[in-house]
Amino acid sequence: MLPLHKPFRTKTELGDYILFLTDRRTLPYYRPKTRFGKRVVGIPGDKLVVKGRDFYLNDRFIARAREKDSLGNPAPLFTYNGRIPKGCYFVLGHHPRSFDSRYWGFVCRKDILGRLIPLGGRAY
Repeated sequence: MLPLHKPFRTKTELGDYILFLTDRRTLPYYRPKTRFGKRVVGIPGDKLVVKGRDFYLNDRFIARAREKDSLGNPAPLFTYNGRIPKGCYFVLGHHPRSFDSRYWGFVCRKDILGRLIPLGGRAY
């Protein structure tokens, strides 16, 4: 995948793949300022509801968070019920074990470095 825009000044849309910097919420798994690439599945104004470990966007099931991490420790869980705030995005990876918004929450616009284009198929 290649970054297209830097600095990022275009509108982020549903289904976009974005490159962004992580923050302290990804500790202890990843250091702050680690670059992540994920797909945007929730945009500002969308209704996000978490029931147990199940995530719903606009009343549609989108994902389930794992209970344990790869070491068998309890996995973190992002809990939220309401509209996605302005300037925030909910992102998921394609792999069911992806470390994504289910565990640490929204990506803020200020942390987005650019849009990605998957080359040769799906992005992971």
